[in-house]
Amino acid sequence: MTVKWFALPLVIVVATTICVDANESETLSIEYLISKKEELDGKEVSVYGVLIVELENIAIYADREDTERTDEQQRVKDVPDATASASERSLSRDTENLDVDRAGKLIDDWRGNSVNLRKARIILEKVLKKNPDDVHAQIEYARWILQDGYLRGDEFEAGTIERAFLMVHKAIETDPLQAKAYSVLASLQLLRGQLDAAEQSLESGGRVGSDPWLDFHEAELLKERGREKEAADMFRRVIDSNDETSLIVWSALGELAAHHVRAGRLEDAELVHREIVARFPKDAWGHGNYAYFLFWRKADFDGTVEYAQRAVVLHRYGIASQTLGYGYYGKWAQAGGGMSGNAGHLLKRARSIYPHPANVMIQTAAHVRTFPIAEALIKAGVNVDSQDHEGVTALLNAVNTDHPETLGALLALGADPELKDRRGWTPLALAAHHGKAAAVKLLLDHGADVDGSANLGQPPLWFAAAKGDVVIIDLLLAGGADINKPDDNGAIPVMAAAYYGHYDAARRLVEAGADLHEKTTYGLTASDLAAEKGHVELAAYLRERAAEQSLWRSIFQRVARIFS
Repeated sequence: MTVKWFALPLVIVVATTICVDANESETLSIEYLISKKEELDGKEVSVYGVLIVELENIAIYADREDTERTDEQQRVKDVPDATASASERSLSRDTENLDVDRAGKLIDDWRGNSVNLRKARIILEKVLKKNPDDVHAQIEYARWILQDGYLRGDEFEAGTIERAFLMVHKAIETDPLQAKAYSVLASLQLLRGQLDAAEQSLESGGRVGSDPWLDFHEAELLKERGREKEAADMFRRVIDSNDETSLIVWSALGELAAHHVRAGRLEDAELVHREIVARFPKDAWGHGNYAYFLFWRKADFDGTVEYAQRAVVLHRYGIASQTLGYGYYGKWAQAGGGMSGNAGHLLKRARSIYPHPANVMIQTAAHVRTFPIAEALIKAGVNVDSQDHEGVTALLNAVNTDHPETLGALLALGADPELKDRRGWTPLALAAHHGKAAAVKLLLDHGADVDGSANLGQPPLWFAAAKGDVVIIDLLLAGGADINKPDDNGAIPVMAAAYYGHYDAARRLVEAGADLHEKTTYGLTASDLAAEKGHVELAAYLRERAAEQSLWRSIFQRVARIFS
């Protein structure tokens, strides 16, 4: 491949040695090379492979086949617009359309390659500078914004979705008959959870034209609305009706695999993952996703290492490297978890790839299949109460994933049931909030503070009341919970039940002695809160019971005065 360089005051060449047999890829950092620039100047570097790193605003490059123009195209470029003939302007527009198509292909082929995104941005900004109303460039630029700001899962850098919204709305204003614009708009609305708006956008796109992503996003909409079987059928239709190696097929296969996992059909999910790596053998993400599946869903650590290694060789991205390290921790635990012999070698290998055993313990402790790794790490000296950067412990993770077996095992290994994360969640408050009755009972049996306050001073009973969970309310009351313990705003548990309209939970708390004359720091009683939220029947019940409490309180006071 021939590379052209423009405006090139500085180019940094990063030497990358890929050792497939050793399953390692060691890359000199850009920062190190910059710091050693004077030492590197004029010296030859012998490498197995070379990665050209473009520094933004320093080097711009493109493939010869992408940048060279025919003589005719170059003449059009040089002729001023005012004097250009109709045929020349038409040729210029055709060239711009080809450029936009090429940018779209670069975005489709991103797969973690920042070079592709840079090249796409350069092309699109050039086209939009020449013609700000180029609707196709506007649509692709909205897609570029979204891809450039992507982090992981459904997470994006702050402002990414908003910027993409502005650009796609501009495209629709420019030309409201572009089906692809509505498709991109629907994808953004789905990311925001705006399901009805997404449905309207998909309908609008279908009325004005066709775009294969309309069907894909309709399948996503069905999934979000809980219509899993219909969504899976539509994803399969998308797969069968498009180019077998296109991005949309890759995406639909990934959704189909996730559908099978949610349905508990792991064998079907594995077949889809195998289909992905067969169709896309040079795609790092497909191999990495399969490795991730093999680790967390199958506890197949040999398979994890095999496919994570393939992913890392193709493109060394974060999750693939982490999964590779986790795979070696798994192999170590299977080998007995020792510090010598083959087990010791595997542990050394694991730590060289992912040197954070405490994080491995926190994550693997939450799942039955991978718990043996956490147990082996704890026995090898990792603190069972280790916390990650958000303060999350293995115990909090076990509550979140609803695995009482691992929760009980962690408590037996000495995990502290009172440790909070940085948001203030205790394991018991979290269990009550998520309706995990088995976890609540286990934590109480192991000495968890039944009234331990969470982030805003709410006790576990407050969360159970807010969810209307009578079973957990009874467990906490049986464990000695203070029925009138307020949060930082003075709200006691019955007020949470009243505010959220949980009649049965409120009645259970009233019967257990909740004081209906208590007021929040804003002067509101439980009946006031129920009325404010429109829970008319519940508000009337609470007023009646408050009046009864007043009557009995008056009687007791009179009796007390008689005998005083």
